Amino acid sequence: MKKTIVTTIMLAGVFFAFAQQNVNTKVAASASIKTDRAKEQTEVLTQTLSLSAEQRDKVNAVCQEYFAAREQYLPLKATNEKEFLAKMKAVQETEDAKMNTLLSKEQLKKYGEYKKDATKKN
Repeated sequence: MKKTIVTTIMLAGVFFAFAQQNVNTKVAASASIKTDRAKEQTEVLTQTLSLSAEQRDKVNAVCQEYFAAREQYLPLKATNEKEFLAKMKAVQETEDAKMNTLLSKEQLKKYGEYKKDATKKN
């Protein structure tokens, strides 16, 4: 009887240890995904808009903020899509305002065209 109880407790301990490790792995993976997506977006915008090194760094920061906000609001999509869309619209407007301060007029024109093309694809 004691062996059964001890074995059960040990298995439960192992199970909870792996469960905790899995949660930590998911959090780390989530942060990595945001960073990777921001880098990919920055690379595309660097090529499309011919960004300088300074602009590239600032655009990368804006992209990271965008993907962090998107991930924060993504759970709303399943429960309240209208609220999700409203929040994402505000995030997009903030991103656009920041991009307006970073880009030249010519780059802004290309950025607008890029966004229209991206919207058509989705």
